[in-house]
Amino acid sequence: ELVDQWIATAASMGKPVGLAFNTYDGQCCGGEQLPTWFKQQHPDGYVTCSDGVVIPKYWAPSYQQAWGQFVQAAAARYANDPRVAWVEISVGIYGEANPSEDGYDACLQSAGLTSAGWVSTVNTINDIYRAAWGGKLLFLQNAPFYLDRRERRQFSEYAGNAGVGLKHNRLEMDGDDFVIDDPNYVYYRAGQYDSMFTFMGQVPSAWEAYRQSYPGQTETYWAFLSALNKHSSYFLANYLLLSTVNPVEADVLHFFNRYAGKSLADTPSVWVA
Repeated sequence: ELVDQWIATAASMGKPVGLAFNTYDGQCCGGEQLPTWFKQQHPDGYVTCSDGVVIPKYWAPSYQQAWGQFVQAAAARYANDPRVAWVEISVGIYGEANPSEDGYDACLQSAGLTSAGWVSTVNTINDIYRAAWGGKLLFLQNAPFYLDRRERRQFSEYAGNAGVGLKHNRLEMDGDDFVIDDPNYVYYRAGQYDSMFTFMGQVPSAWEAYRQSYPGQTETYWAFLSALNKHSSYFLANYLLLSTVNPVEADVLHFFNRYAGKSLADTPSVWVA
């Protein structure tokens, strides 16, 4: 009911929506969202760390089976709804490709989660969504990783090759370590933005944008040009950013909207910065 009402409200304003359902939103923002019945029936489906924090055991068969049933039910209700433009694949904390806050890595390792096991888990959940949602546009939130940044390259390539979009949840200006293009370096193509170049023109890309990342208009300007440099399709802006933009920043956001998702075939013009 809550989701139905939200979609209807957005549709009444002529706005499509993107959907996401998470089972762990971090200790800052609600913690685990596992139903009581699941924890009672499947004690093997979650991990309890030494401080009492509960984290879903994403790699457990019981978790994947229950989560798969939920994903299928959500898709049965919304996959053919034209008001739903796209869906985030929810993997770990905040739905992103990291199981939890970094401070709980040792706890999860003690519970049996390895780097390779995490990549396999991300790919398995990716497959669960693809099977359930059919042709609906999906996004893997692929910026973070668990223990080794090479995980990012592996699950991003798996998703991109399957036609899944790639979503980065903190749009910033280009910086060191975002693109790693030296083939002799161990982390080659494992930078934060590498996958967007790898699959540019093949799958959509998206960003989240926060005022906290842009203390001034210079940062806003170059961050959004950075997104367009990757031929991005969408950005999700938090309310604080939209409600505090100055005239220059407003122009930047409108400029992004003109070129988002465009190709050489339909771009309104070409530009250089």
